Amino acid sequence: MTDIEPETNGNHTTSNGDKLKTPPEIPHISNNIIPLSTILKFYTQEAFKQLSTVIENLSSTQESENDSVRKKKFLETIISLRQDFVKIYTLVKWSASAKDVSKLIDLLNWCRMQEFHFDQLGIQLNGLTGFSGAKLPNSDIITSLEVFFKHRPQLPSYNYIPIQRISSEKTLEVLEDLNLILTTRLALIDIPKRLDNNYIIKDGRIYFSVPNEFQVSITVANDLIIDSIEDYYKSPFYFIDFKFLFGINPETSLITHTDNKIVTKLPKSSHEKLEKTINNVLLNQGLRGLYDVLHKYSISFKLYLIAKQLKELLINTRWRNNLQVNYQTGKSLVIINYWATHFLSRNWRSFIELGIDKKYNLNFRWFKNGKYNFNQELSQTLSAQLKNSNSSSNSNSNSSSNSNSSSESNSKLANSNELDEDDDNQDIEEPEDLNVDLILNVIVNKHSALIMEKVFNQLTLRFNKESHHDQDQVSYLSPQQLLLKLSPTKSTIFCINPLTGFFYFIDPSPLQDTLTKKINSPPMIVKNNSFISESDMVNNIIDNLIQLRLEVFNKEINNKLLTTDWINNDIINLGEYEVSKLGNFLVDGLNFKKNIHNIKFYRRKNWPSSWILISLISGITSTSYWWVARLKSISGEWKIQWIQKLKFQSQTNNSTNNITNNNTNHIVEESNDNTNTSILNDGVAPSRFNYEFFSSLSTICSNMIIDHMILEELQARKIRFLKTDSINHILQKFNIEEIPDKDDEIHHESDQEDKAKPLVYESVILIYNHNDLLPIYNSSTSLFLKIKLINSNNVTQMKLKLFGNLRNLSIKNSPESFLQLNLKIDEVKNYFEIYDLINLSSRLNSNNSENSGEIETKDGLLDRVFDNLNKLNKLIKILDQLNKGKIRIIENSVNDITIKLHDSLDNLIIKLPEKSHEGIKILTDPDSKREINPEFGLILTYLNRYLASQINTNEDSEPSSEDGASIIGIIECIKEIEPILHSISRIRENVLKHENSIKLANGLSKLNFDVKIPNVNTIQYIFHLNYSTVNSAKKIFKDKIVINLTFKKNKFDVINRNLIKISLKDNLNSKNIKYKKLFELIFKSINDYDLENQSPQDPTQIQTPASINSGNNDAHARLLIKLNYDFLVSSSVVEELMVRIGNCFVQYLQLEPQTR
Repeated sequence: MTDIEPETNGNHTTSNGDKLKTPPEIPHISNNIIPLSTILKFYTQEAFKQLSTVIENLSSTQESENDSVRKKKFLETIISLRQDFVKIYTLVKWSASAKDVSKLIDLLNWCRMQEFHFDQLGIQLNGLTGFSGAKLPNSDIITSLEVFFKHRPQLPSYNYIPIQRISSEKTLEVLEDLNLILTTRLALIDIPKRLDNNYIIKDGRIYFSVPNEFQVSITVANDLIIDSIEDYYKSPFYFIDFKFLFGINPETSLITHTDNKIVTKLPKSSHEKLEKTINNVLLNQGLRGLYDVLHKYSISFKLYLIAKQLKELLINTRWRNNLQVNYQTGKSLVIINYWATHFLSRNWRSFIELGIDKKYNLNFRWFKNGKYNFNQELSQTLSAQLKNSNSSSNSNSNSSSNSNSSSESNSKLANSNELDEDDDNQDIEEPEDLNVDLILNVIVNKHSALIMEKVFNQLTLRFNKESHHDQDQVSYLSPQQLLLKLSPTKSTIFCINPLTGFFYFIDPSPLQDTLTKKINSPPMIVKNNSFISESDMVNNIIDNLIQLRLEVFNKEINNKLLTTDWINNDIINLGEYEVSKLGNFLVDGLNFKKNIHNIKFYRRKNWPSSWILISLISGITSTSYWWVARLKSISGEWKIQWIQKLKFQSQTNNSTNNITNNNTNHIVEESNDNTNTSILNDGVAPSRFNYEFFSSLSTICSNMIIDHMILEELQARKIRFLKTDSINHILQKFNIEEIPDKDDEIHHESDQEDKAKPLVYESVILIYNHNDLLPIYNSSTSLFLKIKLINSNNVTQMKLKLFGNLRNLSIKNSPESFLQLNLKIDEVKNYFEIYDLINLSSRLNSNNSENSGEIETKDGLLDRVFDNLNKLNKLIKILDQLNKGKIRIIENSVNDITIKLHDSLDNLIIKLPEKSHEGIKILTDPDSKREINPEFGLILTYLNRYLASQINTNEDSEPSSEDGASIIGIIECIKEIEPILHSISRIRENVLKHENSIKLANGLSKLNFDVKIPNVNTIQYIFHLNYSTVNSAKKIFKDKIVINLTFKKNKFDVINRNLIKISLKDNLNSKNIKYKKLFELIFKSINDYDLENQSPQDPTQIQTPASINSGNNDAHARLLIKLNYDFLVSSSVVEELMVRIGNCFVQYLQLEPQTR
């Protein structure tokens, strides 16, 4: 051993002064350690990617989501990124001390490795204990000494005779003899056609070379000449060597056969196996069997090389993740499933089979769309590639058969031993390398081109079927690219990626990105099915492309409408039944589909809330249809209450309403003429969507709404009408000369001022008067309503004028008083006119602000006109009735009529209604100095209610020809009630007069009189009798006696007069027995009145009911009929009888004591 001493410099040296090697450095650990720069770069890229994705998504959801939701999503992304960067900041701060930590990691790793080595040393030392039985033999001392002295061991030779070396001359002689023998043998036997002329004899062997396949060398073992098959076993051929005349070209990595430069030799183990097999085949089958076996062997090896090349394509080429390869060795079959990630090819649904056909040549089959397919062009292209893999003679001879009977040769791949013996030798063509990548390209390009062809044909068919004016909507740019026209101003390029089978758009928009995902996903209708055909996929593509056209075109129209101040309404959603109503305006109906048609709802700012412009756009034809409708939400469902279609064409002769404005000469309202159904389906072509169209659309729609509102108001009033344009002809027919408008008179001298108010709309409606609007006697059966819309200073005004004949008037008002009704009357021309001017802009805006844009608003458009007409009608009819009834008229105006019924009554005022749905009212004269009887005021209230109820009844029934006849009946009723009211006043006066004589001990009156009037037909006289008893003098008791007065008819009365029934039956009870004397006084007083007023000529006139049949015809004749406890009396008798009854109560209480 040597001593090692340390030096001063720290190096170790031996005792001889030699330096020792320094220990190795501790290994540095770098596995699983990522540089900080890489982390920073990754997180920066990730942050940029997330921000870009969020911004792009937010821009695409601008219309579908509100700002708050979009801001929240953006904020969440920012917060997430901030949290990541906080972690990175922490990591950067920690990296300042990372170097020391790295050294610690290295040291810890070195310590653990040393620990591992010591553990292994202990284990190995412990294992040496198992070799205790193994001992070396004793040394051979004798042999060692012999080698030491003689320098060699003395070994036995076993009589071995050394073999003499063969000379080169002898070898050459034998080879030449073999060449001669082999030449003779081949001349005497049949050689297979595929081996004939493809061999050479040299070096004592036969070299058979089959181009593009193999080279094999054989020889014989003796010099026997065999001239028959039976003697072949005596000298068979033997296998010498074999090699393939093709292989992988190291420069191109392709399977090549060029000039046989690339050969493939078998490994030793395979060569030995092949030698045994070939020798057996040569012994039993000869040369024919030799070719068959080696041909199959070569083709199988080519298939193996193809499979190997395919698997290399799956690693680092563009085919990665897009191919699936299944190499079935036992069947000599390679299945290539392309578009592996596409739903159309998933689970091996689109693939190419490469294998050996029945002639043992390489061939293919194409499986797609659920079945094997044959394509002539693809077959010729692939055959040009695969024939190089087969022997030249075989491939050339089969070239015609592949084209003529390809369905047979491509549909049967099997390991068959059959050979085609009828092949003819052909010239050898220059072979090409077998390029698997090229084969795949040909297949996927052809498949993608076929799919795009189907898409093109389907689109063309749909466009040509639905539209005749849309041409060149889709065209080819390349077999994999289509140019699709989305709108008149936009187009897109729709493509298919042959590598993956997925579709995409060039320079896509966010909408196109969304639809691309749908196109590249399984169709919804067949998503649950195990098989999805190409037709299903193409139909899904067509639907999505049509939806894309629909969305793009709809967005363009929506932008143009918003630019022209239209407001989009996304809340409305019509049900299937309501949508079908739109199809009633189309000849072929409407087969509405959401992905083909799109319905949008718009309105103007100044429109009533229920009025909507409906736009329907077709994604196939890009044609739009337009309706104006009134919608209403009922129980959460939108219902169409009224709808009218807008028809657009340049010239229309059958339209019901032409717009005179130059900007709207191409927009006409839908015609109701059945002869115009040939153009009923015509919508608006995309080429007509210009600024003029959208600006004039507001005008025509507003005119239709106003027109419908007026017509609907007429229908609501149950007014029959006829809309007409031939106003001048009709006015001449009715001999009516229209009075010019007030504005027309003012602007008659200035045409320029007329132009300042351009006419937007004008219409005339013929109204049928069935004696309900005006008396026919004073007017005619036809009235006219003229509507004008004038636009001035951005304010739309509507002028209404109702005019017609008016004659035989008894109204004595001055023309100035008629101005209150906006009424003009020309008695010379027998003409009247009621006019009104409405500011539509402010009117509709005010209705919108109150959310009451329906027709049933508080004030209709025609309310003032027809209210004034109703007031004129009531005035004429009531004056006529009053004159016929000989009722004294004090004065009349356009608002009321003052009449005088009786000197004892104040003047009554007949108040004409302000509104057509109101009734006339009977009022007392407010200027009267007399005190108004409260009972009379109550009677008038009941009568006014009756008149109002008659108005409501008449609204539900046919118009009455005698609208004012009820006034006479009301006046007669007031005359008959007048005596009753007088009797009430006289009874009250009498009770007050004797109040002091009929008091109780405590000073309270014994009698209180009251009147109750439940209705006009019933009046109750109520007498309250107060009394006290001896036992309880301070307690007051009250009894009530009621006398009912009702109006009755006596069916036996020829005159049919109104009689008054005085009834005491309600007092017939046991409680009122104590008032027997009172009732005796009442009946005695009535009998006395009968005797006093009995006629001496006919004393029985009032005794029996039948006597009135021959009574006096005077309406005020005194009549009294006794009916037990009831009495029928005339109005002239009732006052006196009721006063007498009241006196009986006073008389009875005066005679009664203070207590009972």
